[in-house]
Amino acid sequence: MKDQFELALSNVTLAMVDGLRSAGVTGLSAKALVNLANHDVNAKYVAGLKANGVHATSVDDLVRLRDHDVAPDYIAGLARDGYHPSVDDLVRLRDHDVSLDFISRLQAHGYHPSIEDLIRLRDSGM
Repeated sequence: MKDQFELALSNVTLAMVDGLRSAGVTGLSAKALVNLANHDVNAKYVAGLKANGVHATSVDDLVRLRDHDVAPDYIAGLARDGYHPSVDDLVRLRDHDVSLDFISRLQAHGYHPSIEDLIRLRDSGM
């Protein structure tokens, strides 16, 4: 009964559950569904990640990506620039404020730094 109440309060619908399952999300307990709903992780977001090569299916990874503002268009931009980072690298890039514009400016000058170097450069104030 308590789970049903929490699911209802978080606006978890059967369509949401079906969409997340179809997207391959695993571990969909009532607590996980409430967590996903509270962090605005839905099937559209998961599909956007997958369409851009990020196959995060765990609840923890999906919440981390959403909480760190990793959007499908950010991942698509990274891919256009030649980067295919892991979930951990995506979170680190966003945490260190590595923007697509920052990468584009470096590449316009002939630089194509690694993910580690992007973070170091950004941290150094570039």
